[in-house]
Amino acid sequence: VVNVVIVVHNFFAVTIERERTKGRTEKERERERERDRNNHSDGNAQCGANAWVTGGSKLGVGSWNGSARAELSAQAMTTAWAIQYGLLYPYNGNVGIYHCPSDLSLDTTWKVQRDRSYSISCGMNWVNDNGDGIPTNGSFAKFTSIINPSPVNASVFIDVSANSIDNNEFPCFNLGDATTSYYKLPTSRHNNGGLISFADGHSEYWKWRSPNIQAGNAIPDATLGSGQGSGFDYTPTGSSPDQDLPRLQATFPIIAGF
Repeated sequence: VVNVVIVVHNFFAVTIERERTKGRTEKERERERERDRNNHSDGNAQCGANAWVTGGSKLGVGSWNGSARAELSAQAMTTAWAIQYGLLYPYNGNVGIYHCPSDLSLDTTWKVQRDRSYSISCGMNWVNDNGDGIPTNGSFAKFTSIINPSPVNASVFIDVSANSIDNNEFPCFNLGDATTSYYKLPTSRHNNGGLISFADGHSEYWKWRSPNIQAGNAIPDATLGSGQGSGFDYTPTGSSPDQDLPRLQATFPIIAGF
């Protein structure tokens, strides 16, 4: 948890090295800072090329898509290329901090242990594209823009269910929408609870109050044709009000299109 908190801070960090780089204009340095915080995705099966955990390729290494559920090769998953070549890795060169020890799930193609159990909220510098532009959809691009919700209430890293984790981001329907569905499910592997970190740097264990998230986690893990997990877009079947979905939604800004 401590290492994840450090990475949360670094997700919004401006590196001293880049700040001190000679010969760059302020606009160019600002562009670099925005790329440091990129959480863009390229569909469910692929992370953005400039994201904190990437999709890409490297001569002499290989290719990877960044999906935590179905990588392009077993080697891409076991060596965690998507993490190692992501923009957060230089801040903490330990791929293990992104994998929960209790997560025993396997890549659904290669049947090797997944390299990652966590994704970042789509409220944090997210656009569904393969670029590095500034979001105009309501997702926060800078720490100073995190106002509603405030940093102490704005989720960053979320411990994702094995049957819905895929790319780098965790989406959530907007608070106040007439929906009972989860785009993706938080995990329930921790005694019917999961971990969430927040933009001010603290983390919390959330015990789920309703049975819905645990029921969704029980759906057998499988990867669908679009790269989504079998727990994607899960709609609970019970009639009781869901006490957890609104609580989760309140940690996200309002995202246009959701």
